[in-house]
Amino acid sequence: MASTLSQFTVQEVVIPISTATSGAFRVAEYNRGSIMVPAAITGTSYTLEVSNDGATWDALKIAAGSAVSAVSWAADDVLPIPASAFDCLYARIVSQASEAAARTFKVLLKG
Repeated sequence: MASTLSQFTVQEVVIPISTATSGAFRVAEYNRGSIMVPAAITGTSYTLEVSNDGATWDALKIAAGSAVSAVSWAADDVLPIPASAFDCLYARIVSQASEAAARTFKVLLKG
């Protein structure tokens, strides 16, 4: 696994305890990536929010303008980041439930 991870830029983001939103991660200089879900999670699905200034956040949308649907996840999943996220400077993970403990996600980026 170490050789595979070395091919990517890895950023870690945390969803703090009793919240549902992670810190931001930078996506602007990449063109593909995925999110490694931690071994323990409370929520069963997530969405992404994006921003071009790190202050104003909107739901990630597909080219047609509709919000990307929530994606189901499970502990230890590796899930792709939708291509439209890479048109923005920043993204963050939003769980459908407040997390019972702080959760650290690895974001793997390439491009």
